[in-house]
Amino acid sequence: MIIEKKSILYFFLFVIYRILLDFSYVCYIHPQFDYNGMHLEWNTGFYVLSWCVCVGMFPIIYMNLKKDSFVGLSIYMLTLLSFVPTTTILGLYGVDWKFFVLMVIYWALLLWLAYFIKPFKFYWPPCKQNKYIERFWLLFASLVIIYISGRYTGFRLHFNLIDVYDIRFEEREFGMPTLLAYMNGVVNTILPILFVFCLSEKKRKLAIFVAFIIFLSFSIGGHKSIIFKLFLAVLAYYFFSWKKKIVLLYGVIGIVCIAMLEPIILGTGVFNALFMFRVLLVPAKLHISFYDFFQDNELLYFREGPLRWLGLDSPYDTSVAFLVGGLESGNYEVRANNGLFTDAYMNMGDFSVLIFPFIVVLIIKTLDACSRWMSDKLLFLPVYVTISVLISTTFTTALLTSGLLLLMFFLLSMSKKTKTCV
Repeated sequence: MIIEKKSILYFFLFVIYRILLDFSYVCYIHPQFDYNGMHLEWNTGFYVLSWCVCVGMFPIIYMNLKKDSFVGLSIYMLTLLSFVPTTTILGLYGVDWKFFVLMVIYWALLLWLAYFIKPFKFYWPPCKQNKYIERFWLLFASLVIIYISGRYTGFRLHFNLIDVYDIRFEEREFGMPTLLAYMNGVVNTILPILFVFCLSEKKRKLAIFVAFIIFLSFSIGGHKSIIFKLFLAVLAYYFFSWKKKIVLLYGVIGIVCIAMLEPIILGTGVFNALFMFRVLLVPAKLHISFYDFFQDNELLYFREGPLRWLGLDSPYDTSVAFLVGGLESGNYEVRANNGLFTDAYMNMGDFSVLIFPFIVVLIIKTLDACSRWMSDKLLFLPVYVTISVLISTTFTTALLTSGLLLLMFFLLSMSKKTKTCV
């Protein structure tokens, strides 16, 4: 790779980000959340190797992020939200050699496949009545949320972003039909994107309505990601562009700095709890939790996924996510949702690191083909939605329950005026 001036700045910020994550883990996350499994076990060899992996992957990361496309932005986000935090955990948590090697193979394959697999090409006919399709999606999503809110919560409005676990437990007792639960997950994927569409077309009143529906959806089960997507949609629409991609790195570094300064200045730890702990480091640490669980227990081989539809039952009476969540927290009502390496290892073990990176890249490449017509400001949120669900759940759940499969059709159906041929 030819060294570019811009790559030097990215590399410098990349290193700063990793340093800040390490410092935050040692000084804030470990002391505050050690009881929750955020242990610290110093090993100089592993720490140096974790830095070698982090820095060594930068060239292929930079080659990917140079692409002004769904794929390039996806790898960029995966790097910031998952890869770099994972290297911090590899260096500071205390892992075994096998886990370290498997994790390196997984990420190396994912990053290289994303760069070298060519974009997909297929044809989708132009849509002449686009406004009616927009209205269909908006009506469909709104009616689903309004029905669920009215039927199960009496149109509850919940304003506390921190205290949400009681209504999450309540949501599990709804006994919602499978189809309705599926539609709930799907519309929560497309609603924030509809909000951005309304902004882009200057339909501000409609955008306010969509924002209210999103808040109503949050009040059903207290899932903070729904509100965060809405907030992110506004920021991306007004401030993001391909020329300003570096602002993401600045933004993440800025949030980490705020999280570190907050306890000193305000004596609180909201950013540490919501962002550093929950968004960045818990998913990275859960890879170890699931790996450890399956050292002594039988692999799933997709029996909690598509094979259960064929009558092949899971070897466990309870979902593995609840079992691991219980082992981690002592509360077996807590679900430990996780994706990427976790999804791979719990289904196929060691061999999975050679297969699952291809599956993840295949999903991203397909969404890239579906969204080629979109502008950079509109593209940001679908990328974030895709990456957030791939990080937090299995790829089968991401495609079906979390709505990525429907997102593909949604993006194609919203194509503007011209033919979508990519």
